Amino acid sequence: MNPVLGSPLPTSIVVVPRAVATRVVGSTVVLSTKAPAESTVHVYRDGVLVRSVPAAAAASIKVDGSSEGARSFQIVVVDKTGTATVTSKKTVTVKKLKKASTSGK
Repeated sequence: MNPVLGSPLPTSIVVVPRAVATRVVGSTVVLSTKAPAESTVHVYRDGVLVRSVPAAAAASIKVDGSSEGARSFQIVVVDKTGTATVTSKKTVTVKKLKKASTSGK
């Protein structure tokens, strides 16, 4: 399974309980999960592929450019045998950072 960025989330994947931690910093969402060695981790935002990383990078996956509001994330892990599993949806709220005002005084 080698999806292309922007492709939709496949519908025929087994959903498995897998811990996914999230943190939001401005428009960047940082996801963290564990994946078996030699697997590939695909991140879907609102059902569209936005990032693919090797298992070694699964502990800190940064997804930049999330627009403001509620966004859902799912992670698909494809192990070395080609078996794919997907996490349940994880919803986060993205808020715009307020710009600090600078006064020349």
